[in-house]
Amino acid sequence: ANLHIDALSAKYTASRDALVILASRLDKNEDWERILKPLDRHKDAVPLKHDDGKTLGQQNISWIWKSSGVSNNGDLGLQDSLRVEWCKARARAHRWEEEVQLLHEEMRHVIAFFEWHADWWDREGSRNHFSSPQVAEGALAYAHRQAHLRRNMASHFKSIWSAIPSTPLMPAEVDPNFRSQRPADEATPP
Repeated sequence: ANLHIDALSAKYTASRDALVILASRLDKNEDWERILKPLDRHKDAVPLKHDDGKTLGQQNISWIWKSSGVSNNGDLGLQDSLRVEWCKARARAHRWEEEVQLLHEEMRHVIAFFEWHADWWDREGSRNHFSSPQVAEGALAYAHRQAHLRRNMASHFKSIWSAIPSTPLMPAEVDPNFRSQRPADEATPP
């Protein structure tokens, strides 16, 4: 596979170099240079994979995959590769959506636990199973303090998490015309 990539990379670089020479001699518009960029062998001419040190949401795909004209190419292998990459990206997006739902549920559980634990301390403190009134009074004060701490923690987490939207923004919420731009069956790759 690397030999094939090296051969295609060399062919592209030679073709682009020839275009640079021809364009300068013919005084042609250099708009094409924005589309056909110089190839960085270590960045562009490798199969799409995880960038070292970057999470999935921070990855940048090469300009090659985003340039116009790729979808008009009759190369079935390229079309299959693009479909595979589209499916991988779609699966990652679904996993991220699920992760966001799980995080929201975990946040809800944390707050519910602190509230339950505060109520538990209130109930535990009201039990009078001590022989000495001083010990009972100390235990009640301790229980009230623990309940107060748990309520403060619940309140604190509610306040810092209130800025987080309850549901992630879906493409249709970002762009109202999103549905009209997509094919009827969203499950099929472009």
